[in-house]
Amino acid sequence: MNIVEKIKLVFHSILKTKKISRAYHEAGHGIVAELFNDLIELKLLTINEKAAKKYDDKSNGGLSMKLKYNPKNDDYENGDKISLVALAGICSRTLYLKGRNYVIENRFKFPNNPNLVDFDGSSEDLKIAEYNNKRTSLSLKIKTSYIMWSAMIVLFDFFFNPEIYTQIKLLAEKLLLTKGQTLEQKELEIFMQQSGIREKLKKYKKEFYETRYPLTKTLIINSLNKEI
Repeated sequence: MNIVEKIKLVFHSILKTKKISRAYHEAGHGIVAELFNDLIELKLLTINEKAAKKYDDKSNGGLSMKLKYNPKNDDYENGDKISLVALAGICSRTLYLKGRNYVIENRFKFPNNPNLVDFDGSSEDLKIAEYNNKRTSLSLKIKTSYIMWSAMIVLFDFFFNPEIYTQIKLLAEKLLLTKGQTLEQKELEIFMQQSGIREKLKKYKKEFYETRYPLTKTLIINSLNKEI
């Protein structure tokens, strides 16, 4: 193999890894959005920029969803769930790229060294999370940074569950193998049901809620023990 062929092989490998990690990123969004399907209606999941722009001309891909409640009647706990959906892609991608042991070792270091987390392509996700976290911060008088990092730690713990991570993997693989690498609402609905994802999430939903909510209990108690 000559040098040109080696460069092509390495370049192809990088592109492949980036595409797969992107699929895991979007699958993380999709799984957590489905976890909150009483509040959120999934409309689109894609890693195809052209497909995304059909729904939003400013989008570069990702998740499109519709809220099932009127934002005017919103409360900060609903906002926290939207923040979790936004941050789920970052957590899923980091877990895929870095591995479980890396995340376990470093997750409480993340607030002091954000470079440990893979934020690639996540500027919009962070804006959404920050907006909703500020509302929670004003309501509970807790630092916005603490709310964000506590949310990511909760998500990492959720994704450590082998059954949940298997569902992320299933959805990521479905995205990669589907024509156009795009799942629209009807396809998502069928896949969530037939693949067993919906049933698995239902199994762990109560446990997840008890870990995170009510925020007045979980955030305030935990914030007394950690300075983030």
